[in-house]
Amino acid sequence: MASENKKILLTGATGFIGGSILSHLLNSPEATIKNAQISCLLRGADRAEKLSSAYGDRVQPILYEGNDDLDTIVAIAAQHDIVINATMGFHSPSAEALVKGLAKRQAATDRGVWIIHTSGVSNIGDKPITNPGLPVRIFDDSADDIYGHQKTLENEQPYAQRTAELGVIDTGLALGVNTLSIISPTIYGPGTGLFNQTSAHSRRRFPSKPLSTGRRLSSSGMARASTATSSFQTWWNCTSSCCSTSLTATARA
Repeated sequence: MASENKKILLTGATGFIGGSILSHLLNSPEATIKNAQISCLLRGADRAEKLSSAYGDRVQPILYEGNDDLDTIVAIAAQHDIVINATMGFHSPSAEALVKGLAKRQAATDRGVWIIHTSGVSNIGDKPITNPGLPVRIFDDSADDIYGHQKTLENEQPYAQRTAELGVIDTGLALGVNTLSIISPTIYGPGTGLFNQTSAHSRRRFPSKPLSTGRRLSSSGMARASTATSSFQTWWNCTSSCCSTSLTATARA
């Protein structure tokens, strides 16, 4: 992949996180990102037209019927080297279809492929209100078996968002597709996309207050909108320069 421009497929570009990721990609100084071909999978001809009007041929909008349009999702993902899945994190079939499409791409090109899947920290939550007395636990994704912990929780009580994340990882393991899951806390702050620039979390938590542009509030489970894009940048720098296959099917928290 190093000798050819990468083809990136982004889902959720009309959302708060996905739109901010797209803006970050388009403004990145990294040569490998600047030269990448970026496609956005979305619904609505009006949205596609808005993207084209704003970004020209830098972004290719691709229309589909929605998350249940699985054949289209597989076919489109099969044309790309990297998928950033920033759409609804609770829909297992569409997330797994992206991985299946990437597997087809890998088989056709004999090059490594990646999916970056966005999820949430409630996947590893221990429900301290309904389960009082539990000890405080800090997870370190470089030392703890977060994947195994999520498997245990899922066996005890399935949770759609966690089911989708584990489905991405397990499908990646089965098909040899590199997977990276970013399970973010509450994300807030001004978005930089063309469409939704306000976090749904902010609207629920602070309906009458201005959005904060201050520090990351890790202790309260909150992070600025830039957290997701900076995590992506860190991953990109790593895979572009040194370790394109070293994070195969790992769960990140």
